[in-house]
Amino acid sequence: MARDKQSFVQVVPLPFFIIVSAQVIAFLVLSSDGLYQYFSNEEVVSHVTCFMENAPEGDPAQYLIAELLIRAAKKNGMDFHELLDIPQGDRRKYHDDVSVMVISLEGRIWRSSS
Repeated sequence: MARDKQSFVQVVPLPFFIIVSAQVIAFLVLSSDGLYQYFSNEEVVSHVTCFMENAPEGDPAQYLIAELLIRAAKKNGMDFHELLDIPQGDRRKYHDDVSVMVISLEGRIWRSSS
């Protein structure tokens, strides 16, 4: 018996809005769940805040990806460069694919993925 694909995947937009103050929230981080295998919400906020204060012209999304890869390598008993030498398709054994977007409420957007 064929299964109806709609019973497994549904794409229903859930639009909503939140009014925020740039004085309270300086950025928004959108990412896939792979980031949170290695970071808590608080760690992500702390890392991005610190990075943006110390390297305002840098890319906080790429920084989070690099930090994730360092943690994934350490967890799997190798160094960062050993992990990078593994072809991306085979790397899924060591960490999930990750996409990160950091949006500054001052107008900048950074995107990165592993």
